This record gives sequence, structure tokens and C-alpha cells, in this order.
Amino acid sequence: MLSLKQDSFFFLCLGIFGFYFYSLLRDLMPFLPPMIGFLFLFYAKKYDRFLPSLSVFGCLFWFESMHLKTLGVLALLFLIYHQIVYKNSLKLFNDGFLFKALHVFLVYYLYLSHFFSVSLSLKILGFLALFALIESTLWGLYEKSSL
Repeated sequence: MLSLKQDSFFFLCLGIFGFYFYSLLRDLMPFLPPMIGFLFLFYAKKYDRFLPSLSVFGCLFWFESMHLKTLGVLALLFLIYHQIVYKNSLKLFNDGFLFKALHVFLVYYLYLSHFFSVSLSLKILGFLALFALIESTLWGLYEKSSL
């Protein structure tokens, strides 16, 4: 029987490998959302705990290395966006579904626009909005199931 600490470590490792295999599946079926927004919402909920934060950053590094992106950009985006935008907007707005979908959309937008240096087409913005809605819905289901 595993202790609580070993059990949570096991599930975090399982989550990282699950994300890896999902990313491989997503490369075969590009209509699937990349789940970066889901990882951001998970990080926003568990940012003060070491192992969950480490697992999120592990998934981000894995994602970036699989897609030949510069390592650490997503992790830096998560850290900066969470500290500056997300925490401050929690003081002003209700933490509801649209709030989370907006933040997921903004994380995708900031990452894909290279922090506003590249403009994105309306088609890509539509996909980002769709991904944000899908991932926010999945996050809502995750939150309800973990209660």
C-alpha cells in the first residue's frame, strides 16, 4: 500500500505520461486541443504545491521539445501570466467558466503570437476560442469530479 505522498507522486507521474501520449495522439489528429489551457488551469489551482507545479512544467517542457520550440517559454509564460494577470483578475472578477475560458484563450494567444509580435488570422483565433471552450469545459468536469 502506498502512502499519500507516494500515491500523489504516482498520479502526477501518470499524468505526465498521459499528457505525453495525448500529445503523440494529438500529432496524429490535429483537431484535438493541445491541452495547454488545461495545464494552465491546473497550475493556477496548484501553483503553491511543489510536485504539481513541477509536473506541469515537465509537461510544458515535453510539449515544447516534441514540437521543436524554445524550451522554457511556456513555463515562463505560465509564471508571469499567473502572477501578473490571473491573480489580479481574481480580485476583480468571479472565478467562473467564462473567466477561465478567457484566461485559457489569452494564454494561447500570448504563446502563439510570440507575445504580440505576430498577428494571428481570424481562422486561428477561432480555433483558439474553440480550444479555450473545450479545455475550460474539461477543466469544469475535472473540478466537479474531484470534489
